[in-house]
Amino acid sequence: MKALILSCNTGEGHNSASAAVREALEAQGCGCEIHDSLKFLSARASAIISGWHTRIYRHIPRAFNTGYSFAEQHPGAFDAGSPVYRYLGSGAEALHDYLQAGDFDLVVCSHVFSALLMTELRRRHGSFPCCLVATDYTCSPMVADCDMDVFFIPHEGLWDEFCGCGVTPERICVSGIPLRSEFSQSLPRSEAKSLLGLPEDKGLVLMMGGSMGCGHMEELARLTAEALPENLVLAVVCGTNERLRGKLERLEAENVLLYGFTDKVPLLMDAASLFVTKPGGISITEAAAKRVPLLLLDMVGGCESRNRAYFVSHGWAHSASSPEDAARLAAELSSQAGEAGAPELPTDGAQTVANSMMELTREYKLSLGGTA
Repeated sequence: MKALILSCNTGEGHNSASAAVREALEAQGCGCEIHDSLKFLSARASAIISGWHTRIYRHIPRAFNTGYSFAEQHPGAFDAGSPVYRYLGSGAEALHDYLQAGDFDLVVCSHVFSALLMTELRRRHGSFPCCLVATDYTCSPMVADCDMDVFFIPHEGLWDEFCGCGVTPERICVSGIPLRSEFSQSLPRSEAKSLLGLPEDKGLVLMMGGSMGCGHMEELARLTAEALPENLVLAVVCGTNERLRGKLERLEAENVLLYGFTDKVPLLMDAASLFVTKPGGISITEAAAKRVPLLLLDMVGGCESRNRAYFVSHGWAHSASSPEDAARLAAELSSQAGEAGAPELPTDGAQTVANSMMELTREYKLSLGGTA
C-alpha cells in the first residue's frame, strides 16, 4: 500500500502533522510521500502563496484575522464554481496524473486547500480514498465544501461544531491532532536541561511565535526578559525569522537564549517550566502532550483565536491580553510549581489516522473486486 500526504507550505504545523502520519504509516509498512499540494497548481503559485502567507503572519498578522472572518461570514465564496474553488481545483489533473504514475492507494490531506484539490479530483475522476486531518480546534471555513471519506478531528468536544458545518456524523473520527513520536515521550526536566547545556539551578521559560516568528515577538521577548526574576532564563525560538533574531541579539540581554529554526523544540519543552506562544493548533497540542504549562497570546487571530478559546475554556492554558500582560503573567506562572492541567486529548492521533485509512483503503479495493 502507498499513501500520498498532501501538506501545504503555509506554516510548519501542517508539515509536522504530515510527518507524524507518515511515521505511523511507514511503521505499518505503508510507503509514503509528502507533497506540497500548492505545487500541483504550479511551483510559482506555491512560492507566491506561501511567501505572502509568511509576510502577512510576520508583519500584518491581523490581516489574516480579517480574511478568516470574511471566509466565515461568506461561506459561499468557496462553493464549487467560485473563483477560489476553481483556482485551487485547477491542479486536479496534475494531481491525478501524479497519483496514477506513482501507483498511490490513498491520500491524506493536512490542510483544507489540499482537501479542496482532492474534492475537485474526485468530482472529475470518481472516488479515491482520502481524508482531511483537522489541525485546529475549530471547523475552519471551506471544510464544509470538502468531499472526504473521513474527517479526523482533534477532540470530541468539536463533534457538534463539525456536524453543524455540514459534515455528516458517520464521516467524523475523533483522532486527536497527529504528533511526531518525540512529542509523545518526555524527559525529566533536569535531564533535558543537561542535554541542552542549560544551567540546572535556573528555571526556563520557552517562547515561540510559530515557525515564522510572527507577531509582537520582539516586544514580548524584551518585556518578558525584563520581568523575569534572576532564577529564570528565557529561551526564544525565532524560527525562520532571521530579522527577529538579529533584533533580539542587539538587546544583549544576559538572561535570553536565542534559537533559530531548530529541531530541539521537544527538548526545550521538556526543560521548560512555562511555554509562552501564539495558539497554533500543532504547537499547543505538542505542549499539552509534554505537560508543559501554557501561556497563550493571540498574535494572529482567526483559527488561532478559536484554539486559544478552546484551551482556556477547558482549563488547559492561561491567556494574556497584551505583551505587557504576557510578561507579567510569565514571571508569575513560571515561578509556580506543578504542571498544567492534564488535557483530555488523544495522544495517538497519527496511529488512528494510519489505521483508519489503511482499513478504509482495503475495503475500497475489495469493493472494486481487487485484493486488500
